[in-house]
Amino acid sequence: MDATKLAEIEARANAATPEADVTPRAYITHASDGSLVLVDPDASAMIAALGKDACKRLLAANAEWVEHFAARAQGRDDVCFVLLDVDDPRGAALAAVLMPGHDWQPYRDRGEKPLARGLAMLSGMVSVLEGISDGLASAWMFCGDDDLPIVVMTEGAVLVTQHRRSAT
Repeated sequence: MDATKLAEIEARANAATPEADVTPRAYITHASDGSLVLVDPDASAMIAALGKDACKRLLAANAEWVEHFAARAQGRDDVCFVLLDVDDPRGAALAAVLMPGHDWQPYRDRGEKPLARGLAMLSGMVSVLEGISDGLASAWMFCGDDDLPIVVMTEGAVLVTQHRRSAT
């Protein structure tokens, strides 16, 4: 394409869109190994939102387990519920620490998604979460005595939330 045609197309695109809308947020930079890297904050935000949605869906699909472990944790303020997708890199790493040596392959062989579910020490999970992202565990700051802290890891995302325990 010649320079005149390209300039004409660019002029039409700029004229059709207000200036505030054409300011690019994405950019290309060089990685430490010299390769080119596309940095796109809008795409990153979309991916993060999809990951959080996947975490919420996984949590909703495991509502019975949440209730089960909330009942087991009744009267304890030193534990949290973890729901980890073992095929997720972060979930796999944490599951390997919490359930060392567990064989997840039989779940896959049955066509199931391998999930690690259970109670973990809250203090340890706070340390893990702070290692992933500063302030991630702060979602529990307002967790009340009747709330069970929850961590969900799937599809590259982490959801930190809480569940109101039922009165017994």
